[in-house]
Amino acid sequence: MSEEKSQVLPIGEIKNEGKLIQEIFYKPKGATVVCLLVGLCFIVTLHPAAIALGIFILAVALFVIFKIKNYKTIGVYDRYLIIYATKDQNYARRIELDEIQEWTVKSGEGISDALMLKLQDGEVLFKDTFQIGLVYKSLNKVIPEKETRKIREEANKKKKLKFSWPFKKRK
Repeated sequence: MSEEKSQVLPIGEIKNEGKLIQEIFYKPKGATVVCLLVGLCFIVTLHPAAIALGIFILAVALFVIFKIKNYKTIGVYDRYLIIYATKDQNYARRIELDEIQEWTVKSGEGISDALMLKLQDGEVLFKDTFQIGLVYKSLNKVIPEKETRKIREEANKKKKLKFSWPFKKRK
């Protein structure tokens, strides 16, 4: 495993070889559109409490659309991942799929969900995103066998637990 594989590099220096499976952005477009529609539906009902709730939901959705910056967080390819730097979008880290020991998604880490990658060298990376479902589906397409839950299930299957009922008569 070369040191070059896991360095943070300018985007222009990262070789894009292979097939793009999914590019994941920070803001969830689908959830924002649903909030807009729900807010509008509440306003149309003409009930004072529903109008107030609709205006609030609409305001939050518009805040997300116009004030929160949308940027690439993760690029999933058939042979590697590209993890984009949060602070400077001109830099990213290319991680080969064979360099990943295991991965999992963590709900509620901070204000968003997070992807956790444990690399072969023991390094652990976290990447925040609001589109964790898309991350999960994309990684299950390329490396389903490295998901932490599946690794633990396999390990539990290999263990043979000896269980005996406490009220059973012993011979």
